[in-house]
Amino acid sequence: IDVTELEAETGSGGIKLTGVKTNRLRVETGSGGSDVELLTATRDVEIETGSGGVTLRMPPSTSAAVDIETGSGGIETDFEVQQTRIERHAVRGKIGSGSGRIKIEAGSGRVHLVKT
Repeated sequence: IDVTELEAETGSGGIKLTGVKTNRLRVETGSGGSDVELLTATRDVEIETGSGGVTLRMPPSTSAAVDIETGSGGIETDFEVQQTRIERHAVRGKIGSGSGRIKIEAGSGRVHLVKT
């Protein structure tokens, strides 16, 4: 998938996107997880799930301000995050220079940022 902007939404069921190249990504699920693979750095990523985990796979060169919250689940990252706030179910900070934006909200389920 190679587009300027990508939006995917489902009421029930998960979303899996692979091989994505986009400047702006928005994914929303009511119930079900999200699994997204980005092939290039993306300026703006927003993922929201009501119930279900989030796995976001990104290149090692990713740079972004990060805002992650989960109601009941852990947060794992393969990236070094310079944290400005860390709580049991929330992480805020930046990866690299922080030039992009990653916002993830998961009502229940874990969030995992994976280097690809």
